[in-house]
Amino acid sequence: AEETERMLRALAGVDEWGWDVFALKEASGGRELQVLGWHVLRLWRLDAAFALPHSVMRAWLAFVAETYTDSDYHCQTHAADVLQTMHWVLRSAGAASFLSELEVFALLLGAMVHDAGHDGRTNGFHKELLSGRALAFNDQSIQENFHVWTVFRRMAGDAETNLLGSLSRAQFVELRRLLVVTILATDMTKHFGLTKDVRALVEARAAAGGPSGPAAAEGWHDATDQIMCYLLHACDISSQAKPHALALAWTDRCFAEFFRQGDREKELGLPVSAQCDRETTVISSTQVGFITFVVKPTYDLLGAILPRVAEVCVPEVNANLAYWRKCDEARLAAAAAAA
Repeated sequence: AEETERMLRALAGVDEWGWDVFALKEASGGRELQVLGWHVLRLWRLDAAFALPHSVMRAWLAFVAETYTDSDYHCQTHAADVLQTMHWVLRSAGAASFLSELEVFALLLGAMVHDAGHDGRTNGFHKELLSGRALAFNDQSIQENFHVWTVFRRMAGDAETNLLGSLSRAQFVELRRLLVVTILATDMTKHFGLTKDVRALVEARAAAGGPSGPAAAEGWHDATDQIMCYLLHACDISSQAKPHALALAWTDRCFAEFFRQGDREKELGLPVSAQCDRETTVISSTQVGFITFVVKPTYDLLGAILPRVAEVCVPEVNANLAYWRKCDEARLAAAAAAA
């Protein structure tokens, strides 16, 4: 009862942008993805909408959590964080207003499984190593293909964890398609193309004089796939759009994982990947670049579709960018003084 009380307290702010996933990790004894997954699926009443047996939901959530390794960044805590971020985008920012119930279900499941089986290594690492994953997926979005395959392979062979077993044939086919499309779009090499496509949609809407945002729900129906891909991608890279303490915690985890990869690349005699060499990588300038060229444009554009994002998230992006700029300027000043 005491543990339940602690978990309920940790879940209390789940509708807030600044919700702390690390508090739920602690309160749940490291079962944050299962606890949050159960909570969110019930909040959206998806168990009732799709006749999901609770025993299967429990088994499926346990299976998905087990696929995650104890990587510093790409672990179940990240999956839970992306799930809560998606919940906020759908509910608090209103994105659900232009999506069907099946599409909301796909995005929440996608958030949970989008890194299933991640081993804390990049696609580039697998490609250079010519790993089993690289061979299986012909060097194409290696990890993203592996994440989708991991989940569907299990569900196909095990009725007890087949969360989608109660769906109609047509629902299953469409849900599988949506999960494949949106999770493959989380490959960072797809970022600039995806952003360009969504910017064209937003500009076309503005040029036609139509309103944007949830009020213009009907207008996005012809581009739902791109919008859904963009929502999952934006949630996946949301750490530097979060309140400062969370942004810092995720930065530490991200570079810890990168540097472990760099150490391993040196051991194996492979080329050391960008940002993975602990001797030469400057975290502050790397973060300035990442926020300036990736995170900020993503959230500025998302704010044009969802005004709440412009109000709540964009100021956090700007504050984190200002912090990293200040760190970098201090570093450069110190280097100049030492010279």
